[in-house]
Order: sequence, then structure tokens, then C-alpha cells
Amino acid sequence: MIHFEDELYRHPYYRVATYAAVNFCLELHDNRLNEQMMAARGETALAGLSESDRKKMISKQRRAEARAKAQTIEATALSTAPVAICWH
Repeated sequence: MIHFEDELYRHPYYRVATYAAVNFCLELHDNRLNEQMMAARGETALAGLSESDRKKMISKQRRAEARAKAQTIEATALSTAPVAICWH
């Protein structure tokens, strides 16, 4: 079992997955804190917009965030060279 764990931690996809998971959690935490701080100050980024404009802006932001995350994950996956595992 210990040998399996050692090999798992060395696997490049494990590294990519853990990197992405940690970044996701950090971004989620940071965004939540930013939203709470803005709400506490009475500021909202979409305060002066109509309902339809607000929905369009939120949709654009979500697409941009998803595109940026996909590019980051793809760049990370490509930058890590596959590790050859020798089974003896």
C-alpha cells in the first residue's frame, strides 16, 4: 500500500489534479471574502445595471473565468512532463 501511495504522488496527473483543486479552493475562498467585504461596505459591482444587463454581465464573467481556468489547467498539464515509471 505504501508503494502505491509513493507512485501515486509521483504521477503527473495527480500533481495536476491537486494543483487545480488547491487553486479552485483558494479562488473560491478569495471570491467569497471579496463579496463579503463589498457587501459590508454596501458596494456591488452590478448596482447600477438593469436586470437584463446584470444577467449578461454575470454570464460574461462566468465564461471568462471558465476560459481562464481551462487555459491554466491545460498549460499546467502541458508543462509537466510525463514521468516514466519502472516496475521492477
